[in-house]
Amino acid sequence: MRLADFRAKKQRGALAAKDIMYNSNREHAVIESERGEGVAMAYTFGDLRHKTVAQLRQIAGEIEHEAVKGFTQMTKEPLLKAICEALGVDMHEHHEVVGIDKRAIKLEIKELKKRRDQALEAKDRAGLKSIRRQIHVLKRRIHRATV
Repeated sequence: MRLADFRAKKQRGALAAKDIMYNSNREHAVIESERGEGVAMAYTFGDLRHKTVAQLRQIAGEIEHEAVKGFTQMTKEPLLKAICEALGVDMHEHHEVVGIDKRAIKLEIKELKKRRDQALEAKDRAGLKSIRRQIHVLKRRIHRATV
């Protein structure tokens, strides 16, 4: 639904819970609740971080919150922080490890690091190389399983 139609429907009080308003760029949706309050569509920090300053200012203009006051004068970093505060979005992305036992691998890496230190003291180059390679392989396994 276009912004003009949305506002007209809102004034008449004919909005339903399923009505969605999109701005001209179709990037920001507002879902109207049954009480008549606009609820901003859930953004992630990654979504917001990849937007331009102009797009962030457009989003900030649609938000009525103390944190985004003066958004037209803000640069990207403070603007991003203000929008995240206003929308209740965490300022960092959460990553999950799926399909492996991360804790067991971390314990194995810890043991290998102890063996690596012993190999360094003993000046065992062949053993050191093997242990470093094992640590690298385990760390890569964790990185590949991260979503």
